[in-house]
Amino acid sequence: MFELPEAEAGFRKVIFLTNADTSWTVPNDWNNQANMIEVIAGGGGAGDGNGEGTGGAGGGAYAKGINIQLVPGTVMVAPTNFDIGDGGPGATSPNVGGSNGGDTWFNASSLANCITLGNTVCVAAENGMLSAGNNTTAGAGGEAANSVGVVTFNGGTGGVGDSGAADAGAGGGGAAGPNGPGNTGIDGASGGAGGSGDAGFGGAGGTGGATNGNNGGDGKEWGTNGSTAGSGGGGEGGTNGAIGGNGGLYGAGGGGGEANAASGLGDGTDGIIVITYVPSGHVIRGLVKIRGYVRFR
Repeated sequence: MFELPEAEAGFRKVIFLTNADTSWTVPNDWNNQANMIEVIAGGGGAGDGNGEGTGGAGGGAYAKGINIQLVPGTVMVAPTNFDIGDGGPGATSPNVGGSNGGDTWFNASSLANCITLGNTVCVAAENGMLSAGNNTTAGAGGEAANSVGVVTFNGGTGGVGDSGAADAGAGGGGAAGPNGPGNTGIDGASGGAGGSGDAGFGGAGGTGGATNGNNGGDGKEWGTNGSTAGSGGGGEGGTNGAIGGNGGLYGAGGGGGEANAASGLGDGTDGIIVITYVPSGHVIRGLVKIRGYVRFR
């Protein structure tokens, strides 16, 4: 967990929870009338082909909740009260798929539980999916329709691999973010670049690798004073006989490979939870005290 300094003379606080965090205590100045919880799910891991480049894996979905009701001082514990989805590892043997990313949720015990509770209580985003060990099966992005929030966006789908002259892997899908869906990875026969995150506002998709695919770029939509986070770009697909690139932080899919069983193939990246709130009763610029509703967009 890392917390940004207050902006606008104490107008808001921003807290990032990553999968290293196993608990979080609701602050004593928590404001149920002025908070926003944003979540990105983990990206999928890509497959490895033997004689064909594989498809890219999918990026994680995004969801936003507004004015989630919490009790100050409550200790929230993973995975009972929240969880950050892990990125799916890429394949390490030929002709097999990678692994799915993990769902991310807050104030629920699972994505399914959050669907039952509804978006006034919790927020959750669906994981990006793996790509298989063949050229035809790309990984699907996490779906907005299967996520929970007042705003939800799809993760980017991976591109399709190539079994022709190029034998190249496809790019992974970018993670969705606050500005829109993740972009789709490029097909292997067309260069295999990763899809950018957050409708192009997040990390750039990996591109430009001569052999092994380049990693996707990290997102930077949230952050000040050197602390940044955002929706990652998908990893680039590898060329004939090469590995795919990893997704960028956070929530991006890995690029497909055709390395016939190397390790480190096209890993997806972990999700994140971003908590923004106006402290209860806080004085802004010495003039206004927050007592009631503040609108987040």
